[in-house]
Amino acid sequence: MDIVPSRPPSVATRVPVASVHAAWREAEHLAGPDIGLLTARELHVGDMDPQGYVINAAQTLRDAIDLASRYHRIFYDNVTVITDVAQDTTTVRFVLLDETEVPNSLVEFAVAALCRMARFVFGAFPISEVRFRHRCGASLEALRQTFGCPVHLGADGTSVVLPSSALALRNSSGDLDVGHILAEHLQRELGMLETEGALAGRVYALLVRELPLRGTAAIDVARELNISERTLRRRLAEEGTSHRQLLEEARREVAIRLLGEQRLSIDEVAYHLGYAQPSSFQRAFKRWTGMPPATFRVRCGRASTMPPRAS
Repeated sequence: MDIVPSRPPSVATRVPVASVHAAWREAEHLAGPDIGLLTARELHVGDMDPQGYVINAAQTLRDAIDLASRYHRIFYDNVTVITDVAQDTTTVRFVLLDETEVPNSLVEFAVAALCRMARFVFGAFPISEVRFRHRCGASLEALRQTFGCPVHLGADGTSVVLPSSALALRNSSGDLDVGHILAEHLQRELGMLETEGALAGRVYALLVRELPLRGTAAIDVARELNISERTLRRRLAEEGTSHRQLLEEARREVAIRLLGEQRLSIDEVAYHLGYAQPSSFQRAFKRWTGMPPATFRVRCGRASTMPPRAS
């Protein structure tokens, strides 16, 4: 089965949780209960950019788990990831807000995706056991093949158990500079997530969506929101921001995503963002990140592919 991920998620492309659950249930119906594991096996770090890239830049496995715990809400905010570290074992727990509503295949995908990324970045992810609260889902054979360890269904909770010594595993290709840039970017995304019900959050999401169409002028945004341009500017000022500032933030987000995807040339990215001259974009990107877009693309691109999976 070929599973081709589409546009990477961001605050601006989020969909209602109920729609996500409905899609996974339909996938289970069409492809069978192993669909979550099959999807995770096809996952590339680049499919989850910039979240995948920032994990790829982590220095240690513990750093990577902490980053995944901190920024997972950008993907899916119906779960909390908690890490319990003891002397000999560490347990990464996935606490679902409403377990009865979450499809089993989605839970299995989330756990398998974390393990797959960790194995890619660190070369190993020595799991002792995996536990799922649900009693039926993918076949035990598929679960054990995916995780390479004992898998228990009907457990007290959903978790991954590994030796605490594994937390010290180091990432030989970790890039601190890129990691800091992407972590700052994700922190901004989380900030926008907190205010998505406010006008600023709505404007930001609209700008990110409309950048390819260049319908980003204040008058265009106001028309889309059915308010006057004057009202738009006044209400944004009351929220401590402005159309210009939000456009800058939106351009920054889309630039990081497009450069990471590696599909467009730097000149094409500049055009996509509405810059008349590539040099203007290059100056802006260096102001945002401290490095030229070409340098960022090369250093970020190290995480864009995964080794072939075993058949």
